Amino acid sequence: MEDVKTNYDEEKEKWKRPPSSYGSMKSESEESEGPETDENGAEHEGAVLPERPAPVVIGSQNYLSPETLYTMNTEQTKPPGALVIETGSGDLDRAVDDYEEDEDEEDEDMYITNSPEPPEPVEFEGLMQTDEDEQPGRFPPEQDMPFVFTNILKTLTPLKFEEMYKFRSWLKLMARELKDNNFMEGDLLDFVDKMIEVFGHSKTLYITISCLDSSGLKAQAEELQKVCMKALIRYRLTEEINRKKKFVFEGLVESRVQNKLNQIFVEPKISTRICGAIDPSHEFRSKPITPLQVPDPDSFTSLKNLFRLTKDDGSRVRTVATTALPGSGMTLHTSKFCLDWAENTANRDLECVVRLPFHRFWSLKRSESENVSLLEMIHICTSAFKGLDCYLEEADHSKRLIIMDCLDSFQDSVDWLNTPLLTDIRAPASPEVLMVNIVRGNLLPGARVWVLGRPPAVSQIPPSLIDVFTEIQCFSEEMKEDYMRRRFTPELAQKILAHYQRIPTLRILAHQPFVCWIMATMYNRFLDRQGYGNSPPRLTPVITNLFLIQLNRRLCYYYCQPEVKTMWSNQDKDMLRSMGKMALEMLRRNTDVFFKDNLKEYGLDLREVVMLTGLCTELPAVSNQRRFSFIHFTLQEYMAAFYVFIMFYQDSKNVLESGGSGKLPFFRQSSSKAQPCKAANVVRCAVDLTLNSPLGQYDLFLRFLCGLMNPTCHVKLFGGFLFEYRTPPVSGLDDVSKVLEDAIKTAPADRVENLKECNREVTQEDL
Repeated sequence: MEDVKTNYDEEKEKWKRPPSSYGSMKSESEESEGPETDENGAEHEGAVLPERPAPVVIGSQNYLSPETLYTMNTEQTKPPGALVIETGSGDLDRAVDDYEEDEDEEDEDMYITNSPEPPEPVEFEGLMQTDEDEQPGRFPPEQDMPFVFTNILKTLTPLKFEEMYKFRSWLKLMARELKDNNFMEGDLLDFVDKMIEVFGHSKTLYITISCLDSSGLKAQAEELQKVCMKALIRYRLTEEINRKKKFVFEGLVESRVQNKLNQIFVEPKISTRICGAIDPSHEFRSKPITPLQVPDPDSFTSLKNLFRLTKDDGSRVRTVATTALPGSGMTLHTSKFCLDWAENTANRDLECVVRLPFHRFWSLKRSESENVSLLEMIHICTSAFKGLDCYLEEADHSKRLIIMDCLDSFQDSVDWLNTPLLTDIRAPASPEVLMVNIVRGNLLPGARVWVLGRPPAVSQIPPSLIDVFTEIQCFSEEMKEDYMRRRFTPELAQKILAHYQRIPTLRILAHQPFVCWIMATMYNRFLDRQGYGNSPPRLTPVITNLFLIQLNRRLCYYYCQPEVKTMWSNQDKDMLRSMGKMALEMLRRNTDVFFKDNLKEYGLDLREVVMLTGLCTELPAVSNQRRFSFIHFTLQEYMAAFYVFIMFYQDSKNVLESGGSGKLPFFRQSSSKAQPCKAANVVRCAVDLTLNSPLGQYDLFLRFLCGLMNPTCHVKLFGGFLFEYRTPPVSGLDDVSKVLEDAIKTAPADRVENLKECNREVTQEDL
């Protein structure tokens, strides 16, 4: 023990002189050389006068590790530009005067390196640091490695032998990654060097504070935590993000299947021009009924560069609002943004990234609890600031980002303009007051704010509060293929792509990320079964799955029903029936846009239908009038067929016959109202309606109606939700098939292929 203590004292004495190179962060292992001698043995004393106290920085193997490469620079006997004066060979005063004259001409300062303090940390110019306007960005100085390294050294250097030995012993217990036992007796610089090399500077700081606290050195631990507070907060946040966001549930949480986010994530196209994000493509229609805007190619930006966008005056944006169609994965995009920041691959110039989702505010609102302060709200959402409230009370928050996701989950009206002013983060207030004042910039002044939500919710924020509105676009053809190949082996991905592309409508709908996930999940399971894949896939089961999943997610997310036992109320069923009736009327009028008055006509609530169902969206307003539509025209056609089928299956009514809705151009009269309605009669009316209308107006409607007649949809998929379990299937499908076969014989050539698909929707049994 005495030998170890002696070695420690010797090492501590050696630390009192500066190292030969801060870049290597290694202290010199040799003893100090004696005075120089000339050929006659006379001693010469030398004084080193460098231009700056900081030594030369050399290239680093890893930015997060201070260990350096072996270069000629590490062998220098004097810092570059220093003057060595040999006192035995000339006049010292004259030499110093000459040097001072040269120094005045160059306007540089003169220092003598005789301080026992560690040298000042230097910037690692030209290594991993980049310009602040470029990615991945420059670390804030107080979160960077040189700052953390220097303060750890300053904390550990004054420790006595017993304190240091205890500290290292605790470290050995807590940090099992340090397998080299020599670090217990090593030089202090080597010791910190090794820690940063193994853990990185942020985790090294956390471990150092923990070991100091465990060693009974609470004062040193508190002082280091206070000085390196920003670096410690960054470490806590990155650990929390890595724990929560590195693996994600995709699609349905109840599937309990997690994937690596970086493995499955497809970089989206984000436009700074709001167009609605609806894909205008259709299997039969060459152009949409209502002209849809398409974003310009030069309006696209990347996810990581959202907060590098600039306003008209050239300054950085502070508030960004992002919207997308339901099922586009906005929450997944926020997770990717956070994970990139936590892994130091993007936006390193941000000090912290904090998520304050709107559903947290809504939970407080629903609980009718007492008002809370913003400080309490932050502690509810993250534990990273525990014991460090002073960080949130600083005046400048310009390097901090607040992410407020899912605005549509706050199911109450928000007065963005007249909400009372609030500036104190410790003052209790209602959730609405906190939300509005964060966006305004009154709370956490200067902090960047990212608001995300579905279009009907985001459109209610006054443009004066948002610097830029952005919109996530659907998948391109290349992105669809990239998505499949990220999830599966190349062979299976190619099989799935080839399978669903056999149906044009499925190929079009796959532009929506959520539909792409549904098909990937379905066909991954089915293609492993013998015999599946010989026939093309059916269209109706895919849309029915989309329909069911979106409605069940509404009940789980907005109404807190258990994921494994969602129950549809009679009110839910009535809402869907009314939506289908409206969709059928829209087909009759050959329109794909509806308004607030249309919803009132069918007794529908705007918020429920447009914002919560996940089946509709809001288009850019025209003449200050809000416009809405289904997320794709194909879904409108499905909803119309859904209404006709429900009226037939539940009420035994054929709304396509005279005496049904009274609004359609009917082509058949009911022969006997006393007879029960038959499936063949319903389909016959739908065929007549389709063939007597322009191509594309009712063709997919007919295909969906035929598909819903198949037991796969109305028994297996709708069973337990829309209908009771073990509900008897539709009878008379052979007659339905015969109606379609007869129509094929007499139909125009451009209608035959769709009629064949309708017959396959009725008869094909998928495994």
